[in-house]
Amino acid sequence: MGHRDLMSLYPVYQECKKISDELNFGFSFKWDQGDYETRIDINEDGNCVLGNGQLPLIGYEMFCPDILDYTNRIIIEFEEECQPDKGAKKRKGHFEINTRDVRRGKYYNKAKFDLLRIWESDKQWKKTLKQFLVDTYHNRLVHRK
Repeated sequence: MGHRDLMSLYPVYQECKKISDELNFGFSFKWDQGDYETRIDINEDGNCVLGNGQLPLIGYEMFCPDILDYTNRIIIEFEEECQPDKGAKKRKGHFEINTRDVRRGKYYNKAKFDLLRIWESDKQWKKTLKQFLVDTYHNRLVHRK
């Protein structure tokens, strides 16, 4: 993960913490700083374990979400976008959700994670993030009863 990636992701991580603290949600977010801090291993049945520096378990896929609250099953992915290559230097990112994103999303769903994708071009991302966290928090309360 490069410096540019970290600089784009850090404000999203900070906003997650701020919203959780302001609304007393008790979420505990980690963010991927390039050293697999958010690594989770998920199998086809949706069983999920934290990576914790170990090799992936046999039969499990390894994922490193951008922002993770493992206990509350929340994943936030910051999606970088790029323009079609017109001879210029290639840039990391994509135009739309691709096969890898769909596959990753299916595993997250099997493991019962709530997933939010924040697109780099979304000017209202703070509002979207807050609504997602509020909805997730309230849905968790309803399901606990």
